[in-house]
Amino acid sequence: MLETVAGPAPILKAEEWKRFEGETVKPQVRLRQCLGSSENSAVFVADSSGNQLVAVKLVRASVLDADAQLARWNAASKLSHPHLIKILECGRCRLRGAELIFVISEYAEENLGQVLPQRALTPGETREMLGPLVDVLAHLHAAGFAHGRVKPANILAVHDVLKLSCDGIVRANEAQLLPASENAYDPPEGPVKATAAGDMWSLGLVLVQALTQHAPVSGGVKSKLMLAESLSSPFREIARECLNPDSAHRCSARDIALKLGRPLTTTMKSEAKSAEAKAVEPRREITTDSSPARSSSALAVGIAMFVLVVITGAVWWFIRKPRSAENAQITPAFQNAQTVNNTAPSTQRPQPAATPPARTTEGSIIHQVDANVSRSALKTVHGTIKVRIRVNVDGSGSVTGANFVVRGSSQYFARKAMEAAKEWKFAPDDHTQRRAWLLTFEFRKSGGTVVPAETKS
Repeated sequence: MLETVAGPAPILKAEEWKRFEGETVKPQVRLRQCLGSSENSAVFVADSSGNQLVAVKLVRASVLDADAQLARWNAASKLSHPHLIKILECGRCRLRGAELIFVISEYAEENLGQVLPQRALTPGETREMLGPLVDVLAHLHAAGFAHGRVKPANILAVHDVLKLSCDGIVRANEAQLLPASENAYDPPEGPVKATAAGDMWSLGLVLVQALTQHAPVSGGVKSKLMLAESLSSPFREIARECLNPDSAHRCSARDIALKLGRPLTTTMKSEAKSAEAKAVEPRREITTDSSPARSSSALAVGIAMFVLVVITGAVWWFIRKPRSAENAQITPAFQNAQTVNNTAPSTQRPQPAATPPARTTEGSIIHQVDANVSRSALKTVHGTIKVRIRVNVDGSGSVTGANFVVRGSSQYFARKAMEAAKEWKFAPDDHTQRRAWLLTFEFRKSGGTVVPAETKS
């Protein structure tokens, strides 16, 4: 075991974390870009072996019990669920004189926090999103763990699958090690200890925000909750039960699953039953303000697919806005996330969207590449997602550079369009060393199109 560093390390300002870009935390893991930071931690996208992208979270070793935090990350890495971000490795490193601990996990392209500032989710999208989220929370709670940081920024999309962040997971009733910072999603009993009931409170806030774009809080006082009248059933009932100020009377993930008509799998049921028998967190039957006590079977509600459905046609209705620095996770392209089986991730390979021939002068384009987006992503598109890219072309007809003119509302479709644009090949022109083309990609439920047009360089 490495020695704990003696003496306090200087506080790092948010912008100072960028100085670590280009550094390696271990062989073949090179930090590429800082995605979010605070004084005590930062999240980077990094290159690993085989050009695979991973997420790397760095934490100042002097602000917490580093050995205890590494032990928690190791414990979380043993958890396995198709809707939980995988921890690949954790350890210590020293970068530019700073003593740090790191955790390497799957890279996600987008998160729900990026989507909600753009628009609310529809009831159908919300139901799809709740499924995976409640399923993975039920799994964690049954195993005696709590997430402690359920919020839109930590609901991620990895390729076509919705996943929940993992770096903050702790044993139920254990305190977080990093200094507590104010979090609008913390339960009224406070964030000191992570509990299953606290996760349910946070989930209730996320649910209401997903449907309305606003948290159900009046004047910043969490005890004065105001649920919008527009909330439909069963979401209003679920939100009310999650947001019970008395933590002992909140619903469980299993309760939500039943209310959504999505019973847990046999394995999950047995785990949940075992967890209840151990009474890790006692809880009495919940009743709403306006209706009599429900039967225990009516209360059981559990799985709820939260982030996979993809808003706007791609990675999961959520992901569109930047995440919080302290808990930032590298997020996937939410615009293309699709729901996974309760037992295993989907094995379907994405199929390229059908793209009609480009409308351009015959002979000007030698090789056209269509955006390789999945059918499941296209099914989530509402209206049209337009991405316009300007490509610079040299005399030989090769693309030498590309930039967005219109990025569109989906990071997933923007990324796929950019990948395709860079592969185009145009007819050589001996009379000019540089040309420019505008490639307009449009994505609808029915498929994708691309329209090229030559422009002034």
